Amino acid sequence: MSSVLELVQKGLNSSSLVVVSDYDKGLVTAASATLLESLAYERRLRILADLKPRNATYWHHLDLITPNLVEARSLHALVCPGDSENLSEPGLAINLSQALGCDVVLKLAGRGMLVASRSGYRVANFPAHCKSPQNVTGAGDTVLSTLAAAMANGATVEEATYLANVAASLAVSREATCTVSSDELISQLGLASPA
Repeated sequence: MSSVLELVQKGLNSSSLVVVSDYDKGLVTAASATLLESLAYERRLRILADLKPRNATYWHHLDLITPNLVEARSLHALVCPGDSENLSEPGLAINLSQALGCDVVLKLAGRGMLVASRSGYRVANFPAHCKSPQNVTGAGDTVLSTLAAAMANGATVEEATYLANVAASLAVSREATCTVSSDELISQLGLASPA
């Protein structure tokens, strides 16, 4: 564990932000979360996370989370009093955003995504682009990595979510688990490739 944290600490010196994907395999602990938040704070780096609800209490200074609907309801039960089952999806995302003090990109599977901004009660909805998904494995990773790449390059959370939604639609439209290249994303958006 200490060698992993040493590598992370070294890598942060040349990073624009921090991305945490918690697979609940023991790497994300209360101690590692506290250390990572401290290191990110020292360097003024934002933290984007796809976290497991049961590990959410380890974190105190996240900038963005990307739960799916099931994770969001579980997380809501941990951090917000009241019934999350009867809450609308925008209401759920807003409550989480306010309780955790971070932006929430709520993944709605084949229906797309919505964003609740921590800066107010603003919600943006992004319908899915893929009408017949073939393989959803890795879609969450595609969302988080696209959000990170876009935000590291100056995109707002809404702009980054739009791109992540398009990238995820491309990823799930294939039979096998895959990555989505920047050229594919540019082509899908109908933009000219940078020279």
